[in-house]
Amino acid sequence: APETELTTIQSLSAEPQSPPKRQFGAPSTVKPAVKQGFQGGNVMEIEEFDENDIGTPIESVTVAPSAPSNGIGPVVARNLKKLFYGDKLLPRSWATQGLYFNSTLQYGLVQEEGGPCGVLSVIQAQVLKQLLFKVDSKNGKLTVNKETSQLSSSVSAEHQMSALCAAMVDILHMIATQSRTNSRDTVLLATLSKEAQQQMEKTQQPAKFKLDEFVVLPFDNSTSLTNYLLHNHLQFGMHGGSGMLQFVISCVLTKVGSCEGDLAAPFLADMGSTTTTLIGAHDYSTQELVNLLLCGKAVSHVHNAGDQQLQGVDLQGIPDKCEIGFLTVMERHGYLKVGSNLKCPEYPIWLANAESHFTVLFATELVDTTCTDDMIDLYYYDQQYQQTDQYRLTVD
Repeated sequence: APETELTTIQSLSAEPQSPPKRQFGAPSTVKPAVKQGFQGGNVMEIEEFDENDIGTPIESVTVAPSAPSNGIGPVVARNLKKLFYGDKLLPRSWATQGLYFNSTLQYGLVQEEGGPCGVLSVIQAQVLKQLLFKVDSKNGKLTVNKETSQLSSSVSAEHQMSALCAAMVDILHMIATQSRTNSRDTVLLATLSKEAQQQMEKTQQPAKFKLDEFVVLPFDNSTSLTNYLLHNHLQFGMHGGSGMLQFVISCVLTKVGSCEGDLAAPFLADMGSTTTTLIGAHDYSTQELVNLLLCGKAVSHVHNAGDQQLQGVDLQGIPDKCEIGFLTVMERHGYLKVGSNLKCPEYPIWLANAESHFTVLFATELVDTTCTDDMIDLYYYDQQYQQTDQYRLTVD
């Protein structure tokens, strides 16, 4: 794709950092056996999936007595809606957003309507992590993934699916390990019912669904979860489907560690408010939801944990250095301060927030994330505007 060089911009201030340490899983090397290409929701055939890869059902994932079939049931569905959007209807832009790739810049996901950019940008950042970097098997050091780091060229369907599934697994696993109420570190994945999956596969159209009919499957290891996602990619990657919503529900249930009781309680411990929702005004992702996907905590602030207080009470912030960073124009205007745990992440990939919209900035080389180098090149990707050109920014 053509590349456009934007004007040089002044570097952002950064706090001194100790050498980064790996927190979560390294970029995945899982490669599905591809027989047919995947692009924009088309079918990719994967080697046969072993149903034994699904984790052993646990008591906390048992179906509520009033649930039809083996769906999550109306009680959990109501609790999810309340946590997402209060008493309002779930926005269409969230219910019909699949996880599929740009046909021109083939490393990029596509956002169909305004609203869920915060969620998609975090997934996008994790996809780029998988494509750009890997851990050297000989010395354990982080290196550039030469096989897929040339993003100006096309990205194969095989690498697209491998990166997307690994991105979803890394986020879900991180949330599970950070949860105070998920003692088994089990990932709870929201999936379509078998009937809905069969309908989608037969018609090659998004399946009609009801929130209370989603089926929750527990996974106790990353390998089995990855295998399931690769085999069932269509329900998450279908254009106009519910893939992104299923992923967000999975993140919520994984944090809670259960499909029962008050889903809001574990979030209250992070947010400190009973009125905060995960979807905000104009259907935007709230900072709490973005932070959940970045660090496993649905906190409301972006400073380092313990750095700020209000009347002697700690304002909960980001507890540890994150894999993916966060930058916002709100800091430039003096409204808040982004802490080093987000400003100087493990990987040179940042969410960029301006005017309530989230996009992604990233380097294709292993640069110092404190931006103390004389000059670095970053690339910009906006998943909403059908971007066809690569934009390169030189940060001085």
